[in-house]
Amino acid sequence: MALNEKNYELVNEFMEQVCRLASLNSPRLFMDALKGFTRDKGIGGDGWWVTTEFFEAATMTESDIEYLGGRKFDGVVFDEAFNMSEPPTTLLSYQEFYDVLCEYVEKAIKDKDASFQDEAREYLHLFKGNHNLN
Repeated sequence: MALNEKNYELVNEFMEQVCRLASLNSPRLFMDALKGFTRDKGIGGDGWWVTTEFFEAATMTESDIEYLGGRKFDGVVFDEAFNMSEPPTTLLSYQEFYDVLCEYVEKAIKDKDASFQDEAREYLHLFKGNHNLN
């Protein structure tokens, strides 16, 4: 599924917010976000204007299906936190999410020490393996 321009902006804003954690005084929060992704944990709450949720079509509940406008879906949903009353429009397959995540993480860690880079890449590798991605 291709992203339209509006959807790309939403994904871009979210990924930039996650990766800013690496350059601020919050490198552990950055790693916690990556670690959460490997466990299919989304991000949302105070300070996040975009929320993410991970879905597996085989285990979706009726409320999950209703939330996605009647669709079953394997992948990551990006939703504007202030617009939760409408079905989200930004759905990425796990491969699409991984590709975007790798791009942003590599930019965020390029100036960090080797152990920080290794840890971040290990979380990317775990996510890739968990979802049998290329």
